[in-house]
Amino acid sequence: MASQAAASAFNGNMKKALAGLKRINLEGLRWRVFDAKGQVLGRLASQISTVIQGKDKPTYAPYRDDGDICVVLNAKDVCVTGRKMTDKFYRWHTGQVS
Repeated sequence: MASQAAASAFNGNMKKALAGLKRINLEGLRWRVFDAKGQVLGRLASQISTVIQGKDKPTYAPYRDDGDICVVLNAKDVCVTGRKMTDKFYRWHTGQVS
C-alpha cells in the first residue's frame, strides 16, 4: 500500500511528492529494483506481485502490509511471447472520475 500511496502522491511536483512520503511509515520497507530488459511480461509481473504483497518475507501475514516498494527499469524492453505485441490491446486508465 505504501508504494501505491507514493505513486499517487507524485503529480510532477517532487517537493509535494516527498512530503507525502513523510506521512508513510517507511521503516522496514526496502526499495526493490527490477530490470525488465529481456524479461517475459507475465513472469516479471508475478515476481513483482509477490514482492508487493510481502510474500517473499518469512514474516508474511495476509492481514499486514509488509510489501516492499518496487521500481521497474527498462519497461519498454520487456518481452512478450507469441503475437501479443501485435494482436493484444493493453488498456490503461488514470482512475480519475470525470
